[in-house]
Amino acid sequence: MMTLLNETPSQDSVHKCKKVAAWFKDVSSCPSQLKSFSDHLLQTAHSVYKQQPDHPNTRPVVSDVLTFLGSIKAWDKVLTISDKNHYKDLVS
Repeated sequence: MMTLLNETPSQDSVHKCKKVAAWFKDVSSCPSQLKSFSDHLLQTAHSVYKQQPDHPNTRPVVSDVLTFLGSIKAWDKVLTISDKNHYKDLVS
């Protein structure tokens, strides 16, 4: 996970994040140990959106990040992404 956190945020890193998020999908709340990971996911979503806001793959990638954050109960980060990047329709 440390290697992943040191990678430049990109669409490719989202696929790696999916594997890490799967390890923690059954947590009852976002533990403090996952704060760095959830921060990385937040940064990745913002970076992907900023680099290519109108690219057809951007929305699905950001949606995946929202799903990962939701699975580790990082709801504050989900709301931050959905508000800032205008993806409120992805958050139910």
